[in-house]
Amino acid sequence: VSIIIMTKIFYDGKCPVCKKEISLYKKLSISDNIEWYNVHSNQAALKKVNKSKEECLKLFHVFDDNNNLYLGVEAFIFIWKKTKYFKYIAYCLDFKLIKIPLNFFYKLYAKKKYIKLYAEE
Repeated sequence: VSIIIMTKIFYDGKCPVCKKEISLYKKLSISDNIEWYNVHSNQAALKKVNKSKEECLKLFHVFDDNNNLYLGVEAFIFIWKKTKYFKYIAYCLDFKLIKIPLNFFYKLYAKKKYIKLYAEE
C-alpha cells in the first residue's frame, strides 16, 4: 500500500483576488498532490491547519509534503514552484534580500484586505 503525501493550501475564499489566484493556480498546477482548503467556508480545514480562522484569513498558509509550514510570500513561492510559468518567477524571487521587502508589502496588503473584508464580523 502506497501513501500519497499531499501539499495542503489554505486560502481565503471570501477574498475576490485570492479566489482568482487560486483558480489560476489550480489550472496551472504541475502536481496532482495538492489539497485546496477554503478556510472562510470550511471549518474542518481549520482542524487540519491547527490555527484559528483569523490567523488563516490574515496570511496565506501552505504545508508541504513533509508538513513544513510556509506563510505569506514563502507560501506563494512554494506554490509557484509547483505551477507552470510561475515557477520561473519563483526561482527569481527566492532570495532573502528580495523576500524581505516582498514580505513587508504582502503583510501590508494582507492586513488591509482582512480589515476590508472582515471589519463588520
